[in-house]
Amino acid sequence: MARQGFNLSHVVVPIFDGENYDYCCVKMETLFQSLDVLDDVHNTFEEPSTTEKQTNAKEAWEVLKQEFQGDVKVRAIKLQSLRRDYENMKMKENESLNDYSSRLTDLVNQMKSYGDEIDDQRIVEKILITIPEKFDPIIAVIENTKDLKTLGIQELLSSLKSYEQRMTRHTGRAIESAFQSSLQSDKKPPQSYERGSSSHGGRRGRNFRG
Repeated sequence: MARQGFNLSHVVVPIFDGENYDYCCVKMETLFQSLDVLDDVHNTFEEPSTTEKQTNAKEAWEVLKQEFQGDVKVRAIKLQSLRRDYENMKMKENESLNDYSSRLTDLVNQMKSYGDEIDDQRIVEKILITIPEKFDPIIAVIENTKDLKTLGIQELLSSLKSYEQRMTRHTGRAIESAFQSSLQSDKKPPQSYERGSSSHGGRRGRNFRG
């Protein structure tokens, strides 16, 4: 059903094995979009007349969605649950930006698969208000130099990750410096030992003379 001119022999099609439907759904829709046939999947496409009635792509897609996502009411309940998870999600203090962005992306993809039309601007704002205070300096720079209405998700993450890397390098140098200082301190003889030795030697001298 792909548009004329496409060679499907070189297209790698994801295989759905009955698990992780939401993830597979997003991958398939991305593939359909790249082949310019997504509208044919979401809407009825008139197949050429044949002697036998054939199931069109939209009907097949709806059967899968009904089987693995449930009816409209069940999907609405699931979407509400996902939205609550989205509102409550925030980056943990000891979590890396890569891990957090992966968690957020997975959740957003699930929401989209259940019909939520969440846009990039909402995701950008979500990231900015849910990362720890240690990112405040770079956030201030971004807010003062970028238009948040047009700022892309990848552009934002790129700036945040560069800042995170600098913080990591700075922390590593500080720890190394403290470790070297500790080693230098351990090499010095204790002052109390020196004073004790001198006093002890003095007493021995006086006793000898006596």
